[in-house]
Amino acid sequence: MKHTLALLTLLLTPTLALVAGKPAVAQSPTVAVSCSICTPGETILIHGSGFGQRATVTVAIAGAWGFSMPASSDRKGNFTVSYVLGQYTPAGEYVVSATSGSASATDTFEIQ
Repeated sequence: MKHTLALLTLLLTPTLALVAGKPAVAQSPTVAVSCSICTPGETILIHGSGFGQRATVTVAIAGAWGFSMPASSDRKGNFTVSYVLGQYTPAGEYVVSATSGSASATDTFEIQ
């Protein structure tokens, strides 16, 4: 019995070490806006994922006008910010980008 237990220990130890030491696969960053067609005066939510843990993320909105704001990701690399579109925000397509170091992602929305 002792020999069987010793043999199992020898066989399983390298396997367990490989599984325990396996690095996590990095997730590609994404950003998404809560509406694809938005209206002036609406509050939009911008959600990002796949950024570094507790990282500072710059969220920028570009189109007929531009705006940027800071965000902080949580321990899983996710963040959510809200932004109220002005009553007189011009119609058109806007690009939302989220950037932290070399990690970046974009999404678009339209104001009608």
